[in-house]
Amino acid sequence: MARFNDSYFSRRQAAEEQSGQKTYNLQQATREKFGGKTDWEIVQPAEGQPRDTEPSYSTITAPTTNPPRPRALKLAYSREDLKLVIKFRDGAWIEYNDIPVEMWNDLKASNSTGLYLKYSGLDDYPWAPFNPAEMPPETRVMFNS
Repeated sequence: MARFNDSYFSRRQAAEEQSGQKTYNLQQATREKFGGKTDWEIVQPAEGQPRDTEPSYSTITAPTTNPPRPRALKLAYSREDLKLVIKFRDGAWIEYNDIPVEMWNDLKASNSTGLYLKYSGLDDYPWAPFNPAEMPPETRVMFNS
């Protein structure tokens, strides 16, 4: 019986190693074919060079522990600008600048936007009132719904 299990695990380990090698080979082939850049590599625009498009925003309903009366209503994040925008219950729009993607992911996974703001250190980042006109119109429509 032990011999059968050893064989199974050996075959399983070999299959996993081979699968990883296939993934690596696909990455290499893609780099060679398309000149070294792949869609999973993040390429930043050169400093001082204007972008061709407006920044895009990911939007979600703000997480809350008090659904009848949430402190924040909507959240939006621009990966291009590292900007987080929060629309609050009172109608105020606030932007936080230079927010790492990891912090955006943590905020999305949190139970409460207010508690996350309070305990994560996010309030230590630079912030200012946000002008919704800076958002692409299609994102602004989703943000207001």
